[in-house]
Amino acid sequence: MDLEDFKKWVLKEFKIDLFAYKSNQLHRRILSLMSRVGVSSVDEYIKLLKQDKNQRIRFLDFITINVTEFFRNPEIFDDLRKKNTN
Repeated sequence: MDLEDFKKWVLKEFKIDLFAYKSNQLHRRILSLMSRVGVSSVDEYIKLLKQDKNQRIRFLDFITINVTEFFRNPEIFDDLRKKNTN
């Protein structure tokens, strides 16, 4: 299995579409994380993710970007108020 197959597995398993990410950057990130946890193949990494909840959480935290701009930007709420009053 290669990284393209891994992206298909992630989409099926976690409902996260990694195909939307820039391939080179994404591949570097995945390979870096695999190296940090001591696995050398995608198959080994999938096996680890299936067996170890903490590694799944670590992967998801590492691969996704947690953005909360909606709640931080007052302009968003101003826009919603304007649309609601129209």
